[in-house]
Amino acid sequence: MKGIPVEFCGEGSACREAALRAYRSLRDSGVIDRHAFEAAVRVFRHHHPETYPLQARHIVAEWIAPDA
Repeated sequence: MKGIPVEFCGEGSACREAALRAYRSLRDSGVIDRHAFEAAVRVFRHHHPETYPLQARHIVAEWIAPDA
Protein backbone atom coordinates (compact mmCIF):
# COMPACT_ATOMS: atom_id res chain seq x y z
CA MET A 1 0.00 0.00 0.00
CA LYS A 2 2.17 2.81 -1.28
CA GLY A 3 1.26 6.40 -0.57
CA ILE A 4 0.12 6.38 3.05
CA PRO A 5 -2.40 9.19 3.59
CA VAL A 6 -0.95 12.15 5.49
CA GLU A 7 -3.39 11.66 8.35
CA PHE A 8 -1.55 8.42 9.20
CA CYS A 9 1.55 9.67 10.94
CA GLY A 10 4.20 11.19 8.75
CA GLU A 11 7.93 10.80 9.35
CA GLY A 12 8.95 11.81 12.85
CA SER A 13 5.43 11.63 14.27
CA ALA A 14 4.98 10.20 17.75
CA CYS A 15 2.72 7.42 16.44
CA ARG A 16 5.15 6.24 13.79
CA GLU A 17 8.12 6.45 16.13
CA ALA A 18 6.28 4.47 18.84
CA ALA A 19 5.33 1.70 16.42
CA LEU A 20 8.83 1.46 14.98
CA ARG A 21 10.41 1.57 18.43
CA ALA A 22 8.19 -1.31 19.56
CA TYR A 23 9.13 -3.34 16.49
CA ARG A 24 12.87 -2.69 16.73
CA SER A 25 13.16 -3.22 20.46
CA LEU A 26 11.33 -6.53 20.27
CA ARG A 27 13.45 -7.70 17.34
CA ASP A 28 16.62 -6.62 19.17
CA SER A 29 15.59 -8.71 22.16
CA GLY A 30 15.07 -11.83 20.06
CA VAL A 31 11.32 -11.79 19.42
CA ILE A 32 10.42 -13.30 16.04
CA ASP A 33 9.53 -10.89 13.26
CA ARG A 34 5.85 -11.80 13.10
CA HIS A 35 5.27 -11.11 16.78
CA ALA A 36 7.24 -7.86 16.71
CA PHE A 37 5.24 -6.77 13.67
CA GLU A 38 1.93 -7.57 15.37
CA ALA A 39 3.00 -5.54 18.40
CA ALA A 40 3.85 -2.58 16.17
CA VAL A 41 0.44 -2.85 14.51
CA ARG A 42 -1.22 -2.82 17.96
CA VAL A 43 0.73 0.33 18.86
CA PHE A 44 -0.40 1.95 15.61
CA ARG A 45 -4.04 0.98 16.22
CA HIS A 46 -3.82 2.36 19.77
CA HIS A 47 -3.09 5.74 18.18
CA HIS A 48 -5.56 5.21 15.30
CA PRO A 49 -8.40 2.94 16.45
CA GLU A 50 -10.48 4.11 13.49
CA THR A 51 -8.29 2.23 11.02
CA TYR A 52 -9.22 -1.19 9.76
CA PRO A 53 -6.84 -3.96 10.88
CA LEU A 54 -5.69 -4.73 7.34
CA GLN A 55 -5.06 -1.06 6.61
CA ALA A 56 -3.01 -0.75 9.80
CA ARG A 57 -0.95 -3.81 8.81
CA HIS A 58 -0.19 -2.31 5.40
CA ILE A 59 0.87 1.01 6.88
CA VAL A 60 3.17 -0.52 9.48
CA ALA A 61 4.62 -2.94 6.93
CA GLU A 62 5.54 -0.03 4.68
CA TRP A 63 7.24 1.73 7.58
CA ILE A 64 9.25 -1.36 8.49
CA ALA A 65 10.24 -2.24 4.91
CA PRO A 66 9.56 0.78 2.70
CA ASP A 67 11.30 -0.69 -0.34
CA ALA A 68 9.56 -4.05 -0.24
